[in-house]
Amino acid sequence: MVCTAVVLLAARASTGPAWWGPGAAWMLPAGAALIIGREVGMSALREWAASLGGRARAAVAVSWAGKVKTAAQMGAVAALLATSGGGLGGFPPGLGGLLAAVAPLAPPLLLASAGLGLVSLAQYIAALWPWLSGAET
Repeated sequence: MVCTAVVLLAARASTGPAWWGPGAAWMLPAGAALIIGREVGMSALREWAASLGGRARAAVAVSWAGKVKTAAQMGAVAALLATSGGGLGGFPPGLGGLLAAVAPLAPPLLLASAGLGLVSLAQYIAALWPWLSGAET
């Protein structure tokens, strides 16, 4: 679901709301590419580790970086989806105002979540390195 949302948002990056500005247009496609690449890579790594069982499977348990990445990513995607249509009429006044206030932070937050995703992927690869290098079977 996240991949679909970020692809749709990235496709609209150049025609987004005025607050995106020219500086944000590159953030959404870059963030989308990093997020999708990380998700595909992490899924493959987790499946492989699960097939090994035991300590390899435990090595890819969710890390703090993964949890923070998910929170940042969900916040950014929610704010972008809520405000990319140009209006907040369907939201209660308080929530609509909050989304409108944080919306300009959403593209950098999405990019930051992509960076956190890469950090967590590196942590998982490091934890699985004994199996990836062949030192552990």
